[in-house]
Formats: sequence, C-alpha cells, structure tokens
Amino acid sequence: MKMAAQKRLDVLCKAMPTEWCLAERLDYLRRYLKSQHEETFHHSNRTADLAFHFTHYLPEFNQHRREELVMAMRCHDLGKLVINRSILDANRRLTDQEMVQTREHTTASFVLVGPHASDMVKNVAKYHHEAYNGMGYFGLKGEDIPFEARIAAVCDVFDALSSERTYKRGMTAGQALSIMTADKEDSRAMGRRTFDPYLMRAFSRYIVACREKEFTVQERESLDAYIQSQPMEDFKHDLSLNRGWSVHESGQRTLHDDKGVVKLLSRGGSVVYDRSKRDYEPSSKGSGLER
Repeated sequence: MKMAAQKRLDVLCKAMPTEWCLAERLDYLRRYLKSQHEETFHHSNRTADLAFHFTHYLPEFNQHRREELVMAMRCHDLGKLVINRSILDANRRLTDQEMVQTREHTTASFVLVGPHASDMVKNVAKYHHEAYNGMGYFGLKGEDIPFEARIAAVCDVFDALSSERTYKRGMTAGQALSIMTADKEDSRAMGRRTFDPYLMRAFSRYIVACREKEFTVQERESLDAYIQSQPMEDFKHDLSLNRGWSVHESGQRTLHDDKGVVKLLSRGGSVVYDRSKRDYEPSSKGSGLER
C-alpha cells in the first residue's frame, strides 16, 4: 500500500477505541464515509438494497445470512476513505498508477472492518472485485472466490453502471445487463465470464422482474436467451477456466476428475459431498450427483 494511503489507514484505525464493539466501529466508519464521500456512502447503501432483494431469489439464503450480507455490502467500500478524493472523482480514465492506488481500497476495507467482523463481512470487503475468470484484483478464480463475494461483485458492478456519478450518467437496467452478460472472448473485457454463471442468471431474472420497463425489445430478447442458456455455455471459449468444475442450472457445482465426482457443492457453496472425506450419506431425496 502506498505510504499516503497507509498513513490514512493508520490514522483511522487509531481513532477507534479498542473497547468499541463491532457495531460501534462500523457505525463510526459509515458515518465518517458519509461525511467524506457521500457518493460512495450512497453506492454502498444501494448495493446493500440490491443484495437484500436479490437474495430472495436464492433459496439457499435465510434471513440471518441475508442480514449479514446487507451489513457486508454497506461496509464493502469503507477502504475508499484512504484513497485520494481526486482519484475517486476523476472524470477521465485513470492512469496505471492511480488504478494501483484504487485497488488498495479492498485491502483497506478488510483492515477497517476489523478482526471481529464475520467471515462474510471480511470476505466481501476484500474480495468484491474478484472476477470468476480470474481477472480480478487478487486473481482468485471460480469456486475459490467466496460465494458472498461473488454476489457482491454482481451487485457492485450493476449499481456502478446503472447509477449516475459526478463524472457520468447512469445506464438503464437493460444497458447495464447487456454489458455484464456480453459474450466476450477477451478475458480482460467485462462480460458474462466476469461473474458467477448461476448468480448472473439469477440476478438477471430479478432485475427483469422489477425493472422490466428499462429494457428495449432487443435487450430483453438477448437477455432471455442468456438466462435460458446453460451456465457451462459461458466457458465454451475456454474450457480450462472451470478447472474441472461444472455449474448446474440449479446452482449446484460439481468437481470431476477421471474417476468421477470429487466434490459436490450446494447452491450456497456448502459442501454436500467430498470424496476425500468419505463422510457423505445420500438422503432419501437423492444425492444430486446424477444431475
């Protein structure tokens, strides 16, 4: 981290009494963020609202996990407090050096939420700029990215594209999703391989349901075709990306090798079957391995 950013981070950390509980710490930081960069504060609130409503479309999310994710989204950009405001408000393409500085906000967010924050809050803070194809800030790829961080990435990018900023006009929902679901072979360009294929389809369904009037006929037809396609079609240009993983339409994920199924994950990312542990007993409802 650059010296100036590290100094701001140290000052912020020292300003918070060690006896504060987690709620006091996060409340202080959020109020300070609002006073220093209101645009980022409102962006955080909007992404939290998106995550709250979107996860109602994910059966694996109960109310407790949903509330925890909302808190994580409200705090995911706290690290921007250490980034120079002239960079945050720049109405031009950032230089390579400025991009390096901007990327430091994820590490700063992780530090600021503190050691007593839940794993979900810390994972969202640090990894919300990871890309499913491995082109994110830390280079995590696919199933190595925490599930909640993959949700955060979808909500974060959608709001960034669809909301008005000091330096740009906001896109319609149709325009934003057209970019996010574009079939780009260039891994460096944003497109459907940037995001978890199951979550991106589920999120698209949610946005269509609540913001239908923001789509042209062509945008809607293209998005419907994407939603109805199989998740693994996203990897047709690069089969090495999934590294043996199959993502099912239901959201389940299966890892295969030449001997068969190695691991099965639920829609929410929890382990249903792990061959190395051999502690799985099929339920009366079936194992799901046949899908």
